[in-house]
Amino acid sequence: MRALLARFDALLAPGGAVSIGTPDAERLDLRDPEDVIHELHAPFHRRHILSAAALAHAGERLGWSVLQRFDTMYNNTCSR
Repeated sequence: MRALLARFDALLAPGGAVSIGTPDAERLDLRDPEDVIHELHAPFHRRHILSAAALAHAGERLGWSVLQRFDTMYNNTCSR
């Protein structure tokens, strides 16, 4: 994850923003995997699923800050 965020940071224009969509690990209750099967489906199942706090912390290490956060279904996209 660090390498990916560092790559985004290298590509980011000054004053730019990065939009990241991922399931929130803190919201996934694996006691009933059928209930969260879609959130765990590709492309996420081959990667680590981070909590919102862990993702924010990883960005903060690069000097980023969370500008806005949307808690939506896994298949929604952010639009402005």
